[in-house]
Amino acid sequence: MNNFIPDGKIFLTVLSNDKNNSYLKNRPLFWRTQNKKAVRLNEWKFVVDKETYLFNLEEEVMEKNNLINENDEVRNYLLIQLKN
Repeated sequence: MNNFIPDGKIFLTVLSNDKNNSYLKNRPLFWRTQNKKAVRLNEWKFVVDKETYLFNLEEEVMEKNNLINENDEVRNYLLIQLKN
């Protein structure tokens, strides 16, 4: 056990806004809770719940401004990622 080397990433580090952290760059992160599904890719977060949401977390971290109707290309790409 003294020579244990973890093969993953510390989750807090992966989710941090550290610009030097390139682990999630161009890699989607998926999660699901009961009836909600979500994917994060770079600055974008796409959530499917009773409604569908798209947030740009670089511009606004509080997730108040739903951009679902303003960026069709990102919305469609993340929807496909979530379904695969």
